[in-house]
Amino acid sequence: MVTEPVKPEPECPHCGGTGWERSGQSSMRHCRCLTAGRSDRLLAEARIPRRYEHCGLDSFRPNDPSQARAKADASRFLEKYPTIDVGLLFLGPAASERPTWLSRSSSR
Repeated sequence: MVTEPVKPEPECPHCGGTGWERSGQSSMRHCRCLTAGRSDRLLAEARIPRRYEHCGLDSFRPNDPSQARAKADASRFLEKYPTIDVGLLFLGPAASERPTWLSRSSSR
């Protein structure tokens, strides 16, 4: 899936449409208009089915030790996020609801 790059808001009061805003006296950073709605965009691009919108780690009940480890790993990851520099990938058999459940609950 290829998505369009995020473009700065043309009338942004922070960057004037450049995508860069001042950060302190002598430095610049990406403008907040570029990150507005980022989590909504990422969640939409993940294409997680609507039936999992209510899911959370608290309601996930592991069926075996492997799933219990996956839940514990997800919890540790979320405790450290966003300061952690690695990602989180759930794998499971085709049509398995468990990886989708954990993915959805981790995205909250």
